[in-house]
Amino acid sequence: METAPDADCSVCLTTESLHNFTSPANQMCSLADLIVKRYGGKLDREAETLFGFFKGSADRLQILMAGLRTYIQVTSSPKVYRRCDGEALVAASMAALEHEITETGARVTNDHLPELICDPVQMGWVFTGLIENSIKFRGERAPEIHVSSRSQGGAWLLSIRDNGVGIPEKQKERIFGMFHRLNSETIPGAGVGLTIAKRIVEQHGGSIWVESELGHGATFFLTLPKNHNCY
Repeated sequence: METAPDADCSVCLTTESLHNFTSPANQMCSLADLIVKRYGGKLDREAETLFGFFKGSADRLQILMAGLRTYIQVTSSPKVYRRCDGEALVAASMAALEHEITETGARVTNDHLPELICDPVQMGWVFTGLIENSIKFRGERAPEIHVSSRSQGGAWLLSIRDNGVGIPEKQKERIFGMFHRLNSETIPGAGVGLTIAKRIVEQHGGSIWVESELGHGATFFLTLPKNHNCY
């Protein structure tokens, strides 16, 4: 059974127990749709507005539940650590994001990347998520994203730098929290991507953080041990 062990969570969730939450949320959305369709022309303006808020909240709850389900599935899946070509992982991420890269005119480049000891599926998820974030939170110019690395003692220090909108100083720690989103009014999503990335990196025995200046892009750093001392 899949579980989401997390020191930040007071409850250990499973995909089975999560269903107990998602089922009522789905029912709420269906009922809201039914009421609006069936009685839309008969409700006064105030009632239509209230049901509109209700429908919006139910839709948002569905998005959050879907995000939580993704968190559980990704972070609790069995891990197979092996030697992986870092450049191949980035290339696979670029292939997965081909539509977004083409649509925005993004330019994704990388230096020579080392061989990494990791679970390729999970670390691929991290690279894909970070590059996708750089595309989402772009500025007026086409996204420019660069992946690089350097040796740092017994670990590799990897970085993903972009020319996007940047992150306010007070948000640098918060963005790794569950359901926290920047520009929540304009950028869709559940706000779990960076939480998942943090959990995966920490499960690999590393750490992740961001350095940024508002309006001047962001650089995400992550460390991975060179030796297989993962847990």
